[in-house]
Amino acid sequence: MRIEPLADAVEVELTPPLDKEQGNFKNKPKTTWRDVKDIEVKEGIPRGKVIAFSAPPTLAAAAAPAADPATAPAAAPGDAAAGGRGGRGGRGGGGGARACWVYIPAGYKEGDVLPFMVDHDGRADAVVQVQLIAAMDILIAEKKIPMMGAVFAAPSSQQNRSREYDTVSGVYADYLEKVVLPLAEKTGNIKLSQDPDARGAIGQSSGSPAAFGMAWFHTPAFNRIISFSGSWTQLQKSATAPKGAQEYQDSLIPNTEKRPIRIWMEVGSDDLNNQYGDWRIQNNAFASALKAKGYPYQFLWSEGAGHVEGGVERQTMLEAVEWVWKTYKAK
Repeated sequence: MRIEPLADAVEVELTPPLDKEQGNFKNKPKTTWRDVKDIEVKEGIPRGKVIAFSAPPTLAAAAAPAADPATAPAAAPGDAAAGGRGGRGGRGGGGGARACWVYIPAGYKEGDVLPFMVDHDGRADAVVQVQLIAAMDILIAEKKIPMMGAVFAAPSSQQNRSREYDTVSGVYADYLEKVVLPLAEKTGNIKLSQDPDARGAIGQSSGSPAAFGMAWFHTPAFNRIISFSGSWTQLQKSATAPKGAQEYQDSLIPNTEKRPIRIWMEVGSDDLNNQYGDWRIQNNAFASALKAKGYPYQFLWSEGAGHVEGGVERQTMLEAVEWVWKTYKAK
């Protein structure tokens, strides 16, 4: 079924303009999305370091006695050594542990407190992870964003992914706060900010409700959000969220006092439509709810793009990261 972008969506050549604090936009590739090249980090730009590590898969596992081999965190994966020498990180994980990575920006001074982003669906060769790292290297060097870190976390398993990510609550965010972020600080020898305005999250598909839940339910919150093909749909229903993540646009955003959240989001014209909902309709509805409530947001409709289109991520990541952080002021 053909679904149209929102009626007020403004066509842009590549990305939305950085000076627009609220708006709906539409774009398309110059040729095809497959042809869009990776972000190029030019020679001479200092590169951050990425180190792989493993985390216990749940809060319960983290609290279990370390001597229990069934619940103790696995050793860092073999290719983490390359990350420790300044490589881009390995695939990570194993032994039931959660694979994670920490990005330490070039020039970081031990003891400094870093703004940071958390990325869901972590994987060393994932487009979103590779492009986010490249974008941060460039934008930090150009002083368009603050010197900042990043933490990438894989699902505990593909079977658990939707339950972790799509459930409308602060449970997963609490796990990240108590388990993954302290391990990231220890692994990278860094300090991550407790200021909500210095915290962001990026998600794609079900990772988007995971990211937004960190903004909506968790304290300290994560006020800066990026979403690609967000699953604002009925994937994980509960007594408190009978429509799953669709509750955000149907009730939570409209019926709750505006919060200090800034969000950049995208959906493809050929995105998903299945028994859980239509991703295009629900992203349109999510953006409309944000607009009605006066949130700062940019919503991009990508013509011809499928679900989590890699070419869209490659074409828009620099602008998305810069826009979502452009209002940050160090305290």
